[in-house]
Amino acid sequence: MDTPEYNKKRAKLIQILGKINSVANPEGMGRDDLSNDILMATEGIFRRVSPHQSKAVRALAERIKKTFADFRTLLKKYDQNIEVVDP
Repeated sequence: MDTPEYNKKRAKLIQILGKINSVANPEGMGRDDLSNDILMATEGIFRRVSPHQSKAVRALAERIKKTFADFRTLLKKYDQNIEVVDP
């Protein structure tokens, strides 16, 4: 799944999510400065760092990975009826 096309599309999705997040959180809590590099680094952590080496690093990486997966699941859920999402 690590094809250049997939990575390009994922990077675009993350860029759009950041923009949505920054607009949806006008009190300064929204972020639009996080990129696909963070998700790619997270995937690298899972390949290089064992749970015995650093539980904290793996836990953070797992949270990042899960958040992205959960958001993708949410987008799929509302694919045909996004208008029902409470802004």
